[in-house]
Amino acid sequence: MVVFSGILIIASVTGEFNSTEIGTEIGILFLEEAVGGILYGLLIGFIGLKCMQSLNDNPQLAVMMSLAVVMGGTAGAFLMHTSAPLAMVVAGLLIGHKIHVSENKSEVQIAINSFWAILDDVFNGILFVLIGLAIHLLDFTSSYVYLGVITIIIVLLARFISVFLPYSLLKHEEDKPIKTIAILTWGGGLRGGISIALALSLSDQFSGNLILHITYIIVIFSIIVQGLSIGAFAQKLYQKK
Repeated sequence: MVVFSGILIIASVTGEFNSTEIGTEIGILFLEEAVGGILYGLLIGFIGLKCMQSLNDNPQLAVMMSLAVVMGGTAGAFLMHTSAPLAMVVAGLLIGHKIHVSENKSEVQIAINSFWAILDDVFNGILFVLIGLAIHLLDFTSSYVYLGVITIIIVLLARFISVFLPYSLLKHEEDKPIKTIAILTWGGGLRGGISIALALSLSDQFSGNLILHITYIIVIFSIIVQGLSIGAFAQKLYQKK
């Protein structure tokens, strides 16, 4: 996502692609956005974790602290020109791992899990409603549909190679269902909000309208076909075991 955004920004400014300049600019942008985002996420995650650990007797305040980490951390990331999503992911992984490392669930852990689970359901619902509403604004011609179907096949093949090639190079124990996990990893590669957001960021100069239509077709296929069938598919695979 960082490299994609970097190419888009640099190309829109320069208006042409020079391999040396593009490579240098993307390298600098990657260090600022990705590496800076990871380091910044570790910092605010550590600070937020220490604050939440001192609030074991006040779960409501701990929940507010977790929200402050997200809101304040995102604002700080924009000011520091680092990747806010990447920083929040790193901070969340750090805080979540340390909070869940204890076997006994505390009131703080239960409150934080419940709060963010509700937000996750709400935002996912809003996202899919917006995806459905936006379909009426798009004009799906036959050429877009054909290209979308071809792209779906290409995406599935690419994911198959990216999953099963590393799998074939590793040694596996027969008593572990590694192959089943690899199949589910391939079939469960769902696409949604991030793909559409990246497609929407493209202008007509970069065939944005074409890519947006194709992306919508892939996302719809991913949600309806892969999303609704992955549960039954997993049950059949594990029944064979």
